[in-house]
Amino acid sequence: MGLRAVVDTNVFISIFQFGGRISEILDLALQGRVELFTSQPIIEELRGVLQEKFHWSTERVDDATATLLRFCRGRNCPFLAPAWGVDASDNGAIQ
Repeated sequence: MGLRAVVDTNVFISIFQFGGRISEILDLALQGRVELFTSQPIIEELRGVLQEKFHWSTERVDDATATLLRFCRGRNCPFLAPAWGVDASDNGAIQ
């Protein structure tokens, strides 16, 4: 495994809402060319944005989140652990 990437809310929004070229990151993960990382706060933010900004139903958000979590767990996509030695204000996104 060479490349590692943190997948944040904006990337997930692009994948779920708009599709297109950004979705290729999932193909790269399936091929084992990139290892994806995320965190529970990112997942929670994603849920909120999909519901509030894009008016997705709770059921649709649940389905998208479940798909994402299955993908991540099925592809060794661990949640990020808290970082030490970095700006504490950044920890919300990685805890």
